[in-house]
Amino acid sequence: MPLSKTRLVVLMVAMSSSCSYTALKRLPANPAEAYPSECTSDLTFPLIDMTLTVLSGVLAISLISTGNEPGQNSQQISGYVTGGISLAAASSALYGAYFVNKCRAAQGTESQNSPPPNTQTPAPGKLGGSCVQDTDCSYSLFCDQTMKVCVKRNEDNL
Repeated sequence: MPLSKTRLVVLMVAMSSSCSYTALKRLPANPAEAYPSECTSDLTFPLIDMTLTVLSGVLAISLISTGNEPGQNSQQISGYVTGGISLAAASSALYGAYFVNKCRAAQGTESQNSPPPNTQTPAPGKLGGSCVQDTDCSYSLFCDQTMKVCVKRNEDNL
């Protein structure tokens, strides 16, 4: 049995819990009272809310447009209700994204503040580079036979 549009509205209402309002752990008003790691720094809840916003918005437009036909007033009303749900989900998504960004800033994990990872591999013979024997390394380095990398010489290694 296919779902009618009215049943879809009921399903959307049931799904519209606005995750960011209910499940997000916000940073306390006074961050000194708690560790920043106790807040939610993951965007999962705002993304769920945004998905719900799009789905309920599309459904609202569909219901409102078909509600213009004679005898379809209940679908048009359902469309307006679903549109309100879409607005509530959108506000929840914005609320969640705002507090996730505040949490990330408090944790120091905001993407623009963290430097890119060093992905360069040292050249063979240079510090940290691959080697097989001491002669493979530059003058002040020697080959660590266990790790097969060039390491610094110091008095303990002589």
